[in-house]
Amino acid sequence: MQNPYAISGTLGGSSPNFSNWSSAPIRDTLYTGVGFTVEFAKKWNTAFFYNAPAGSANLVSQNIFWSAGLKF
Repeated sequence: MQNPYAISGTLGGSSPNFSNWSSAPIRDTLYTGVGFTVEFAKKWNTAFFYNAPAGSANLVSQNIFWSAGLKF
């Protein structure tokens, strides 16, 4: 959670240098989530999670994660 800084790089060879500035950090925000996992026959499973920030009216960010798994 530092101040913005430049991220510099090249594409290799004789390409010119370029920089991209990071965004200002978002402070005083709690990022929380809820989810569940379901297991089928002790071999298959699937999970669903939803994450969103709380406590910051300036941040609009929501994530939905879904996964499927197989034990072998």
